[in-house]
Amino acid sequence: MGTIENLELGPCIVEFGASGSLVDLGFTKGGVTMSITTDTADVTTDQFGTVIMKQILVGRNVQVVCPFAETDLTKLSSFVPLASVVTSGVFQKAIINTPVGADLVASASQILQLTKSIGSATSTDPNDVFKFFKAAATGAVEVNFSIEDQRVWNVTFQVYPDSTQNFALGVFGDSNIA
Repeated sequence: MGTIENLELGPCIVEFGASGSLVDLGFTKGGVTMSITTDTADVTTDQFGTVIMKQILVGRNVQVVCPFAETDLTKLSSFVPLASVVTSGVFQKAIINTPVGADLVASASQILQLTKSIGSATSTDPNDVFKFFKAAATGAVEVNFSIEDQRVWNVTFQVYPDSTQNFALGVFGDSNIA
């Protein structure tokens, strides 16, 4: 039999930025989706044809898709790599340029952190934190302009291995445990 205490609702806050200065990216609508994929190479033999005798892990990737509900040009510029915002008084513009050849991993020294948050109550339990050490928005942003629906900015983040963390992607739970 399962444990009822292990059943939870899933909303979270999304924070992004340098260590010690994470920025809350605002409300989400529709649920943040985290995907962990594992790539393997199949090992077969002539004697057993296509029967998989062994599988070798050759890669693991994490992507996080966040449906942001707030329209904010400053936050939008952090979703598009190497975009910039210009402010003049109360007016702003986000410049979406084409930095062909830019190294996204080099600009990915940002932490992406998901923390359980329902209503105005963000969990203080370190076990409710999903922390990715090195992430960047891919620049893939999707938004629907519709009279019938709320505007939601779907933003995809790619997680990269961090050499300062023994090439780990991230940690679920208390990252302070040695």
